[in-house]
Amino acid sequence: GEYRALAEKIHANSGQGTIPTPITMEELEEMLLDFGIMKTDEQMLAELHSKEAAKAAAQ
Repeated sequence: GEYRALAEKIHANSGQGTIPTPITMEELEEMLLDFGIMKTDEQMLAELHSKEAAKAAAQ
């Protein structure tokens, strides 16, 4: 059935693909920062300070 077809495709493709090289945690963090997925420590601190200032002003 379909499992046999899948197995044949996997077997036929073996050795054809490239196995990606893992990247370091530093490289991953750099990419996350570059794409705006993760904030820098400075950005997080600035947001925290502005939230605290807004909370203090509201009281």
